[in-house]
Parts: sequence; C-alpha cells; structure tokens
Amino acid sequence: MMAGGVLALDLATNTGWALGRLPLQPLLPIEARVQKPPQPMSGWVRFGAPGCSVGAFADAAERWGRAFLTEHQPTGMIIEKPILPQETNPDTVLKLNGLAAVFLMLAHRFSIRWVRNAQPSTVKKSFCGRGGPGKEGVQAECLARGWRFATDDEADALALLDYAGHLAAKERAAA
Repeated sequence: MMAGGVLALDLATNTGWALGRLPLQPLLPIEARVQKPPQPMSGWVRFGAPGCSVGAFADAAERWGRAFLTEHQPTGMIIEKPILPQETNPDTVLKLNGLAAVFLMLAHRFSIRWVRNAQPSTVKKSFCGRGGPGKEGVQAECLARGWRFATDDEADALALLDYAGHLAAKERAAA
C-alpha cells in the first residue's frame, strides 16, 4: 500500500487512473525523456456492464472509488474534465458528468483537500511540450519516458498525474 500521493483520473466508461507522489521540481518533457522518472502506479477500470443503467454505472464507480481510496489513502485528486462528443445521448451526458460528481463526493468523504480538475488540451500540451498531440502523442510520450500502459485511458491518466505535479509546483511558487 502507498498512503499519500495524488490520484489522477481520466474519467470515462473505461477510466484510466494513476497514483503517485508529486515531485517538488517536476521535469519538462525533454528532461523526462532523458531522466526517465519512475513509473507511477496506474491502470484502468470499466464501470458497469456495457449498456447498464446510469444508476448501475454510478454505483460501480462509487464502489471502486471507495475501495481504492480506502486502500491507497491519497492526499490529492485531479480529474480530467469530461469531454462530451457533439452527437451523444442523454445517458452518456449523465454518466460522464455523474462520474465527476461521484469522485468529487468521494474526495469530500475521504477529506482529500487538494482536489483539482484539468482541461484535456492543457494536460496534453504540458505533458508533450506542444499543443494538440492527440492520444497518439500522449502514448508516444509515455513510451519515451519508459512508462507502460494498457489503454489510452491509462496513458491519459499518467499524463494527468504529470500535469498535477506542474500545477502543484506553480501553486507553491505563487503562495
């Protein structure tokens, strides 16, 4: 068990997660490719069976989140803001926005004080060192750092955790 650290969540039907301690001095992308920082804990989870109800989906997310937070006890959480496709149905809107609400509720319940959210485009630019790299760019950057991942959602969560380090460092400098 690793108590502490920050949990990064790329919220979707298949949610990517990464857990790690934030460095005091985060690396720029070029530095990270050379220095190869250690791989954070990471993985992905699917909430509910395909086509399940919004309630079953939210219940599965809450149960997984509660168990994860109980076991790992992170002190921070960062979630990627949901991006809704232009053509989507109301259940998808409820599921994606509901996921954010479920994890914000869990952060409150577990007294996690450092809770942030991030725009996906900002995360990708920070992680890759340039704008608009897309999922392939994030995956390539993970591989350049020596980080393994099973899905694009897991790679996105690793990028989000890296971004959390930069955000926390910026907040410390401004304080």
